[in-house]
Amino acid sequence: YLLASLFDISYAWNRLEEGADWLQGLQRFAQDWQQVELLAMGERAVTRLALAQGDLDTAQKALRKAEALFAQEEFVSNARWVIETRVQVWLASGNLAEASAWAAQTMLSPQNWDPLRKWEVLLLVRVLLAEQQYARAAETLERFREHLDQPADIEKTLEWMALSVVALHHSGKRAQAMPLAARLLALTEPEGYLRLYLDRGEPMRQALS
Repeated sequence: YLLASLFDISYAWNRLEEGADWLQGLQRFAQDWQQVELLAMGERAVTRLALAQGDLDTAQKALRKAEALFAQEEFVSNARWVIETRVQVWLASGNLAEASAWAAQTMLSPQNWDPLRKWEVLLLVRVLLAEQQYARAAETLERFREHLDQPADIEKTLEWMALSVVALHHSGKRAQAMPLAARLLALTEPEGYLRLYLDRGEPMRQALS
């Protein structure tokens, strides 16, 4: 689990070769112990790394392995990990139809809030941005702001802010995007976050420019 965390840190810094080294160690221990959850976490990490490197074939193969491994164990986080990774692969491969179908059946409400569904809101917004539904993405992020802009959960807060900057900028609300971008940069610069921006792709580059 420590190696998995070290991979996450290297990934956040965009030190992908360093992350690959941590990942190899994780997979070696998981294989030696035949620990199914760690094996599945390793394959999920392989998928993320491959997507960052633009290697869709490796990402899709690792996703299939992760899905098979997660099916062996009934952990609460399994459904989230599988769905989140699968939708990311769909988006990266241009399979917008499948991603949109998932988004269409996703029902979320601030009134009936479940903190365990934060990832679902953020993933839904990523699909909306891929569909270029920028105004709807910005509105969705604002509706859930109270639940997502939480300093105690900095990882989700940073992702909420990054997505908000992109959505606001591309929906013509640049005056609202600028102070949020300033806050995001102030929070991420000391820790050297890079993938948070790189994973948002060209829309983020345009917003920052």
